[in-house]
Amino acid sequence: MISVSTEKPPCPGRCNARHRKAVREVEETNRAYEAAIERWEGARAQALDAEDVELLAALDRARPQPPAPVAIEPVPGEPVWCDRDRAAIRRALAEIDDLATLLDSWGTGTAAPRPGSAPRAGGPARPRRPRSVTPSTSCTGP
Repeated sequence: MISVSTEKPPCPGRCNARHRKAVREVEETNRAYEAAIERWEGARAQALDAEDVELLAALDRARPQPPAPVAIEPVPGEPVWCDRDRAAIRRALAEIDDLATLLDSWGTGTAAPRPGSAPRAGGPARPRRPRSVTPSTSCTGP
């Protein structure tokens, strides 16, 4: 039988930035806690092997405490984005249409071709000036 979760996933938008940051911090704290527990268990095993009762008692009092869970509740998605982020996305998409219309009104920045003329790849034709010929110093002639 397939179980379906009725819990809504958190919204991936800006509204959950604090929650995502808190989750990352708790994950980092959990990794540090796991490393501290491993060191503590190693020290406790050595104290047990040495049968050092005082050290065992001190280690038991100094056992690392687990970190607190994430205290910030996420904003649920409806089904993916929350209402606030959905409205912001709609505004941004509507603005794209307005910006595309504005960009289209600017044209390409080139003059419109004259009727009957073929488009040129290099731009408008300019009259060519004849190059001046200067005598070369490497040529020896009569």
